[in-house]
Amino acid sequence: MIHRKKIFIKIGDLSRVAGIPTSTIRYYNQIGVIKEAYRTPGGVRMFDRIDTLEKINMIRFINRGYTLKKIKEYLISGEGGELNEN
Repeated sequence: MIHRKKIFIKIGDLSRVAGIPTSTIRYYNQIGVIKEAYRTPGGVRMFDRIDTLEKINMIRFINRGYTLKKIKEYLISGEGGELNEN
């Protein structure tokens, strides 16, 4: 089994990488579509770097017009590959 060292990224860095405002990321977090790994003592949301790839893919799905409900179902299912229209 390969163990990866967890590397965390701040919400602001995620915002820059994904190209969306932090307020949008906070909203997605609030409705349960994405989850933060933890918060710093100062309240900054931190995300697992590897998990961030999933979040960026989710954002791409949104930009393609998929609903948040459909994306959440896809992520919960654990399926890989492309998100189907059905």
